[in-house]
Amino acid sequence: MDSGATISDAGSVRASDVTASSLQGQAWACELAVTGFGARIGVRVSDASLVSPLVAGLPQRTRPARGGAVDATISIVAATPAEVGPPAFHVLFDGEEPYRRAANIEHLLEDFDSLLRFTLAKFARDMVLIHAGVAGWNGRAIVIPGDTYSGKTSLVRALIEAGATYFSDEHAVLDFDGLVHPWLKPLSVRKPGQRRQSEITPDAFGARTATAACPVGLIVSTQYRRGARWRPRTLTPSEGALKLMAHAIAARRDPALAMRAVAAAAARACTIETARPDAARAVRHIVALLESAGAAP
Repeated sequence: MDSGATISDAGSVRASDVTASSLQGQAWACELAVTGFGARIGVRVSDASLVSPLVAGLPQRTRPARGGAVDATISIVAATPAEVGPPAFHVLFDGEEPYRRAANIEHLLEDFDSLLRFTLAKFARDMVLIHAGVAGWNGRAIVIPGDTYSGKTSLVRALIEAGATYFSDEHAVLDFDGLVHPWLKPLSVRKPGQRRQSEITPDAFGARTATAACPVGLIVSTQYRRGARWRPRTLTPSEGALKLMAHAIAARRDPALAMRAVAAAAARACTIETARPDAARAVRHIVALLESAGAAP
């Protein structure tokens, strides 16, 4: 990216006509970098009016910067209203490839936030980010690794409604001493029949939000299965590390870095694996397990 890039009155082509091959000729109103976790992600937009809401909505633990080399680039080409014909779309690019398009710019900015978080996690060097939900209980973290649609948010929501402290419903941020750090964001709740998730702030559930790192106390490898009974199997610390490693976003780029963090986290934690019933019943079992170990919210 050009370190001297400034906000200008640069125009844009109609976003619905933009392709990966034509992106190179796009004029940019602003180019900047977003730094966090040792990663540096380039961001460029075709419409200067997007800069303020984009910067204001940057994730916790990140900040905007100017100039310098970047690990990856994310671009937003804003729609130019057409006098006739169908509505134009705003387009979000991951590198040179179209990633999402939306007629509603607010929806596209939500998609930008998700893509930025993933890209920061992919190139993070100071921390290792796991695709997982996280809640705190009596000074220790419950980490629930899993893919999209595995029910992480449902479990995190049920945990915070039971009195746990909210860390994240999307990423466990691990350092190399085995501590997990909060990376706060609204919970992404998918309502029946809706493709797009609703973003709901933790305080809507009466949640306390974490302000400091804590050690991992429990790793729960689970997925919802209709009619399932809660029958947890206790895993070894090495097996627990592998459960985390399977969802470490930087594992392909730097497996040794990822393994350092997940091994440190799992070494002091209890890891269980089981299919689970609905979130409310599963959380009752998790709370009973924690309380039997002498914990309380």
